[in-house]
Amino acid sequence: MRREDSNKEKCLSAIYKVLKPSGLLSITEQPGDPDFLPLPVVRSLVEKQGFEFVEIYGKKKNYTANFRKSVQISADINY
Repeated sequence: MRREDSNKEKCLSAIYKVLKPSGLLSITEQPGDPDFLPLPVVRSLVEKQGFEFVEIYGKKKNYTANFRKSVQISADINY
């Protein structure tokens, strides 16, 4: 997560708003980053904003996690 974003929830909410339906958010964390966040923390922050976890590449302190914006199906469909 970006160090400059002190309010991570607000940042993720803004990303969610502008990302197209089913769009992909990819977050990479690497060793030595002073603002490193473990995957469980990242997942919690991101999923609270409505994203769905898709996959992870790497392990522990060197990973890229992908999340997808949920596709909301309209209940206004008339048959």
